Amino acid sequence: MKRAFVRAALLAVVGWAAQARGGERYKATVGHAPARGPADAKVTIVVFADYQCPFCAKLLPVLEQLLAEHRREVRLAWRQRPLDMHPDAILAAEAALAAREQGKFWEMQALLYAHQDALARPDLEKYGQTLGLDRKRFAAALDGHKFVREIEKDSEAGVRIGAYGTPTLFVNGRLVRGFLDHDALRDMIAEEITEADALMRKGTSRAGLYERILSGARSEAPREGASEPDPTVYQVEVGDAPTRGPAAAPVTIVEFGDFQCPFCARVEPTLTELRRLYGKKLRIVWKDSPMGFHPQALLAAEAARVAGDQGKFWPMHDRLLALQEELGLTTIEKAAASLGLDMARFRKTLDEGRHRPHIERDVESGQKLGVEGTPTFFINGRKLMGALPIERFRELIDQALGR
Repeated sequence: MKRAFVRAALLAVVGWAAQARGGERYKATVGHAPARGPADAKVTIVVFADYQCPFCAKLLPVLEQLLAEHRREVRLAWRQRPLDMHPDAILAAEAALAAREQGKFWEMQALLYAHQDALARPDLEKYGQTLGLDRKRFAAALDGHKFVREIEKDSEAGVRIGAYGTPTLFVNGRLVRGFLDHDALRDMIAEEITEADALMRKGTSRAGLYERILSGARSEAPREGASEPDPTVYQVEVGDAPTRGPAAAPVTIVEFGDFQCPFCARVEPTLTELRRLYGKKLRIVWKDSPMGFHPQALLAAEAARVAGDQGKFWPMHDRLLALQEELGLTTIEKAAASLGLDMARFRKTLDEGRHRPHIERDVESGQKLGVEGTPTFFINGRKLMGALPIERFRELIDQALGR
């Protein structure tokens, strides 16, 4: 019971941080995207999504429920953002738009998300048959890649306003990265309805609401992985965070990470190679930034800290990132046992939530530093976002050593 309480309390902290990111507005246009709900809705939600993204699949029923609850107030537009890491995502997006051509976009979308592990060409043709599509017309659209340019334009438009990953939502232009549950989105919708009502009282027509709301919105977001790193030098406190490398090292990399984030796992070999290359010149620091849409990340963050009480933070850190697709209490306890931890002490400390304040402080400090996703790194205070090539890290490290 204690563990459940602690996790719920932490989730509230992280969930608030996720919502806070949605404050700034961006010009998220609907254009020719498939849309549901009235064109003069008080709230327009534009989603950039990928058909192989598990969090997009998880988000879909949440949006369906919200549409049902707000039939007159909410419009949903779906734009294509297939990611390079998902080999079948582009063809699946083509199939969705080819089905749209025959009036069956939403039906095809439901099938694609229900069968994310089966998105090869024969699978897509089978779904087309299930929906009663004209087989020749559907096949011709896929063979000729009729909708590839539209997909490319969607992706380009998404990246321009901050849709670097999926799902990315714009709620009346407010940027929200990642999965949000029903209650969090419902609250955002309620805020937007209140604002829309206020605009209407001042004379804005329902038909002109979305244009009016986005009138002062940003047309571009800061680009992830831009050629020039952020020149700001941030003051990042190490405090009592877990560290690798000597305290006197001339270069410190502080990572804000999430144990369920695939990009945090992907960047680990890069960090290992950097430690090999720079040796005692480099110190690496871990700060927790569990995302609200990763259901086991909070528990994993606590477990790593508890393992640290027995001198095994980094071995547990490495195990958790390697096991992130199977994370859960059973897997975590097996990992702890495999490291030879005192399991009675491990379970007791985990149940007590002793490390909750440390994780909360990490989340809060990340917010102040502008951490919006994971992994985010600070190399002697210079910010670098994402699982980037090793050359990007070496550039900043070498600059720091030169100074």
